[in-house]
Amino acid sequence: MSERSEFHSQGKIPPPPRSPPKSSVLPKPKPKLKPKPKPKPKPKPKPKPKLTEIIARTTNIP
Repeated sequence: MSERSEFHSQGKIPPPPRSPPKSSVLPKPKPKLKPKPKPKPKPKPKPKPKLTEIIARTTNIP
């Protein structure tokens, strides 16, 4: 305890407490272990309509 009183009397910065105030010392944020995002299932490719179907749709408009 005598060492701490010397620190204060000499005007030196006292040893920081275990939990320093947030305002003066910003503790380094610990990287939170984020759960790996599940890979989104790729949408199944829609079957491309054949050219004949496309032509039939465009020509046979009701």
